[in-house]
Amino acid sequence: DNAKHAEEADNAKHANEADTATIAGEAEKLGGKTAADLTLECRKANTEPFGGMCWDKTNRGPKFWPLAAKQCGELGGRLPTVSELVAFVLQEGTQLTEEVWSADVVGVNAGEEKVLTSTEGVRGEREASENPFGFRCVFPLTN
Repeated sequence: DNAKHAEEADNAKHANEADTATIAGEAEKLGGKTAADLTLECRKANTEPFGGMCWDKTNRGPKFWPLAAKQCGELGGRLPTVSELVAFVLQEGTQLTEEVWSADVVGVNAGEEKVLTSTEGVRGEREASENPFGFRCVFPLTN
């Protein structure tokens, strides 16, 4: 009788070890995906990574601010905040010589929104419907 129980105990031990081996084999995966499968990157065409986002490599054509914000949203992105924009343009080798829209609205007076803009690290403030400016959309990194 003891021999039978010893054999059952040994089988249970091996079953537990087999289960542990299976779990250990999956430890380097998440939901069956490897780390390489989960690496975030910029998959949208003509974008580059910076600050945890994918940025348009070049300015989009001039639009009034509401239309620029709308276009970025329709493409799955958004306009960058002015602090993101300033950090982006202050990178070595990045030149931004014309004002571009940010997402930051700084005031509404008599129905006119004032939006922050930026050039080479210089912040401006413009009426949303005053002049069309270029803009860059930012998009989430994807895997």
